[in-house]
Order: sequence, then C-alpha cells, then structure tokens
Amino acid sequence: KQWYQRRVRETEISCLISGLSERVEKVEWLLSDSPVSGDDYTNTLTQLAGGSQTAKLLVKGSRVTGDKDYICRVFPGEYSQSPSQDTTVKLYIYEVESINKDAFKGTKTILSCKITKLSAKATVVWKKGQATVDDSVEGSLEGKTQMSTLTVSNPAEDAEYSCVVKSGQFPNSAASSAVVTLDVYSIEV
Repeated sequence: KQWYQRRVRETEISCLISGLSERVEKVEWLLSDSPVSGDDYTNTLTQLAGGSQTAKLLVKGSRVTGDKDYICRVFPGEYSQSPSQDTTVKLYIYEVESINKDAFKGTKTILSCKITKLSAKATVVWKKGQATVDDSVEGSLEGKTQMSTLTVSNPAEDAEYSCVVKSGQFPNSAASSAVVTLDVYSIEV
C-alpha cells in the first residue's frame, strides 16, 4: 500500500492482513530496520469482518518529516510455525500551503493554495464550511508544484475557506486540507 499525505502533525499508514489460517497476535512496525517506539507512534491491530485484520500506525509530531519506507512485520499466532512476514508501506509527504488574503468589501479577489513535493497532479476542491465552492481552478503541475485558485466575486465579510487536496498518484489515500483566510475591509468616508 502507498499513502500520500500533506505535511501534518500526524498521519496514519496501514497494512491489510488477510489469507492467514489463524489470527495474527502481533504486528511490529520498523523504520530503517529498527522498531518504532515512543510517544510519536501508536500501533493498533483491528479485527475485520471475514477474518481479515488491519494493522495501523499513527505517526505523529517530528516523525512526519519526509518520504519514508516503513516495514509492517506480521507475526502469526502463537501456535504457528510460520516465520514473520514483512510488507513495505511507503509514506509520501506533500505540503499544502495556504496563502491568506486581504480584500476590500465587494471587490473580486482570488485565494490560493500551493501544493509542493508532488509526483502527479492533485485533485483540489475548495470548501466554505462543508459546502463545495465553485469558481475554482485546480491548476497544472509544474515540476513538483501545483497552484490552485478560487475566485471570490463579491466578498462581504471575513471568511475561512478550505483547500482540500487529494493525491493524483494515490487516489485511495486520505485527503488533506489547509485553511485559507479571507479578511475583508471597507473604507468609510
């Protein structure tokens, strides 16, 4: 499995465990052949319907810094003679930078977000609250950078918009978002 996330304070990677004759008792996550440990990691193993299991690793804080290959090491049940099995799970990091804007009341303005460290064009949706906003442009990928813009035709008051980004290379990975703030001013005469 491969996951693509923006640079965040935490992100989750997972591996699906299926096709084993017995329930897995233990999963260990490794980075550079060393087990991960400490407060920046949370390892969970969940039983799914149909006998499959999923192992998840929540990566937090300073550990979310760049592209890394984690190893998901699965240990079969206590009565099994089978050796452990390793699966590489790639964590790719991209960054979403919001570009806040000031505008005069009633004056058309353009909001932007910049997505960097991409290997394929991302899908971008702009939202105000939970509602999707039209008048946006995803932008094209130039090198490893993509700019997305949203035109606000007649701003009347301060507002927060979200630039919601989905990886173009790994569409099954979670979306990321950045808040873009629009501060609206007026001149009193």
